[in-house]
Amino acid sequence: MKVQYLFCLCLLVLSSCSDKNSKESAEFFNRANYHYKKNEFEKALGFYNESIEKTPDFADAFNNRGVLYEKTGDLQKALKDYEKAMLIDDKFYEAKLNFARLNSELGDARGSKLVFDQLAIIYKDSTNYYNYVGQNEVRLQDFSKAELSFNKAIELFGLNYEAITNLGYLFYVQKKYNQAEENFNKALKIKPNFGFALNNLALVLEKKSELTNAMKYANLAFETDNNNLIFLNNYVFMLLNQKNVNLELAESLINKSLNIEPENPYSLRNFGIFQLLSKKTQSSFETFLKAEKIDPGTEYIYYYLGLASMNLNNISEACKYFTIGNTLKDSKSSLLLITKCKSLQKNL
Repeated sequence: MKVQYLFCLCLLVLSSCSDKNSKESAEFFNRANYHYKKNEFEKALGFYNESIEKTPDFADAFNNRGVLYEKTGDLQKALKDYEKAMLIDDKFYEAKLNFARLNSELGDARGSKLVFDQLAIIYKDSTNYYNYVGQNEVRLQDFSKAELSFNKAIELFGLNYEAITNLGYLFYVQKKYNQAEENFNKALKIKPNFGFALNNLALVLEKKSELTNAMKYANLAFETDNNNLIFLNNYVFMLLNQKNVNLELAESLINKSLNIEPENPYSLRNFGIFQLLSKKTQSSFETFLKAEKIDPGTEYIYYYLGLASMNLNNISEACKYFTIGNTLKDSKSSLLLITKCKSLQKNL
């Protein structure tokens, strides 16, 4: 899901600073905003810190420092700053919205729902609000409400390519691939280089066995941001499933993904596939097990555990993994369960 950064405007800041904050603190704050907008994040951080040191109850400074932390990947610090801003000023709705959005992305969807509900009247005409609420509802697996929220976001602003993409993602997780593809294409008509729509379209095409096109869109998504771990892992996965795999390229990209996040289950799954293709079967099985332990929902993980087990001549274990994959509606597992395990199914 796409993260969208909200940044407080100076006009809002100056009005909140005029009564209770010193002119010096306000000057530090404005200089921080200036450097932030120029992508001079280290300088901006220094000035935000100075502003907060001069005025410890400067809610706007905490919020904007949170935006900076989020932009530079310090998500826990960002969350704490948003929370501090909303605790200082209970009517600082932008800080509350930032907190709810990021808190949801970090895994507390239920806690975020409470904050989103508080903001419903304030943001009743906001396309971004309904987009964020929809994402939170997807995380809560309340798919019917999520669909309503995304449609409301699109109703308020028909060109909201993020909401259109998120609606497509909702269809994707429900395995409604034609509707998902339709939405991703709609989003790309509005913003042709939107990485998340490109990436998700690649996933749909892979599900529909259109592997050449899937590789094309995965590559386009990767080119929009080659440090985005989601794009990187999906591109590597498509690369590993080509007929003539460039193992050297795959290995370098897998190493890059593991350097970004060593315990990422999709990076580990890809590493396991690489090991399997490199005839390191036992190692691949152990890597797949590690990925499965971190996240049993990692896509195709039971298929690959089964495949590695088959290569280790443990057909019974392989069929158990394919059975789990089949239960999770993994088409790859389902196919091998039928073709390789029919005679053993009665004993599983």
